[in-house]
Amino acid sequence: MDKKLDSLTKEELINYIEELRKQLNNEKYGLYFDRKATPEDIVEECKVKIPILERESILDINQEGIDHILVEGDNFHVLSALNMVDSQTGLVDLIYIDPPYNTGNKDFVYKDRFMSKDDGYFHTTWLNFMEKRLILARNLLKESGAILISIDEHEFAQLKLLCDSVFGEKNFVEVFVYDKKSAPKGVPPKNMVASVHEYILCYAKDNDKFSFVGIPRSKTGWSNPDNDPRGLWRNTNIKSTVSDKTYEVVDPSTGNTFVDTWACSEDTMKRYIEEGRIIFPKNKTGQVRIKEYYNEMTNPNIPIKTSLGLFDGQWNTEMLNKLLNGKKFNNPKHLNLMKLIIGAAANSNAIIMDFFAGSGTTGHAVLELNKEDEGNRKFILCTNNENNIMHNVCYPRLKTVITGEKIDGEYFGEKHKASLKYFKASFVEDNVSKDQSKYNLVEKCDGLLNIKEQVYEKVGTGTNFNLYSNKENKCMGIYNNYFETT
Repeated sequence: MDKKLDSLTKEELINYIEELRKQLNNEKYGLYFDRKATPEDIVEECKVKIPILERESILDINQEGIDHILVEGDNFHVLSALNMVDSQTGLVDLIYIDPPYNTGNKDFVYKDRFMSKDDGYFHTTWLNFMEKRLILARNLLKESGAILISIDEHEFAQLKLLCDSVFGEKNFVEVFVYDKKSAPKGVPPKNMVASVHEYILCYAKDNDKFSFVGIPRSKTGWSNPDNDPRGLWRNTNIKSTVSDKTYEVVDPSTGNTFVDTWACSEDTMKRYIEEGRIIFPKNKTGQVRIKEYYNEMTNPNIPIKTSLGLFDGQWNTEMLNKLLNGKKFNNPKHLNLMKLIIGAAANSNAIIMDFFAGSGTTGHAVLELNKEDEGNRKFILCTNNENNIMHNVCYPRLKTVITGEKIDGEYFGEKHKASLKYFKASFVEDNVSKDQSKYNLVEKCDGLLNIKEQVYEKVGTGTNFNLYSNKENKCMGIYNNYFETT
């Protein structure tokens, strides 16, 4: 908490100094900030109440297909609740977040007020806010999982050190950079330097167990002009500068001979010629080449570059405004950027979480990726309803994309084979009596168990129990009479 040193007794002052000394001893190198300086109301509330998630089935969207999750509530609350049911084995494969950048330009609200650069705890408040959530988020990652965090220059340095502390410096994977606009517009800045880029930090839970899957290999430059039954191909070099395999090759059609140092053995070359893989030149001065087939590439993917390119926001903003029937939402995360980074970081069966969901771009990207490659990715999105962002932007956007219809019924596009399960953050009282607290919890634990087991459809109910199943015929029974089982 914020210490007014002149109001402390001698004993309180000594205790405070000891607290700081312990923290400094534990952090000989890295980021130091006062973790008690800026307490959060929601954090304090979660200490005296039990955070849970309750179903709001009336807002579910049922289009068959894969079940996705949307949660309305403070993300610390939601992360705390999910940690209650799964903080050991991990719940998700990939987390992407786009937190407040703490620019001082009214982008970060704390205790119902915008943080100003003049505030003495400007960085400390943001770091406390982020650290609590990152610790909970790390617990939810599978051992092979990773987190991606968007940020700009204002808190990049602090975030890097914070993530080194939470995830371990050895689990740093990479920092990506992308341009958010092509060129500066309007009056030039005073220092004549135009900032056009942002960053995405990536950390693994365990770097030895995580790897990007890469991006699909482009088919540009591949063709099949001779209708080869093996499909698309491109011609490539078959000579070698390091091999000792020098021998004569004969074109069976013309009898022309070519002597060179080749990348394969003589027997392999003969087989390639018989299979029609070798391309001979029209005359002896040309180069012998080999057909390289797209379908025979060892890995269908290629590495993702750390420089992601340009993702101009104009198209993205116009697309979202059109989807929302003209409702304005400033600076939504670029859909194509999300498709690129999510597609490259996780396989097509991954569970992806975003607990700063905002306008819902992460969910939209997952739906689009599944449609494009017939994947089975699932998303868990969380956002509060500050300024009605959930009710007016995030939920309507996801509903429109899934159903293919705007809120007013106008056609938007082809519907997705997907369903959305809606949850809302809530509390149960943590009474003085341990038995009463447990009784309060077992009556309200269905929502959390639905998410943990991925079983959502209530198919039966009775005295003190509920039955659920899913599309894969997995069943779950929840018995909630605590007193008769103790």
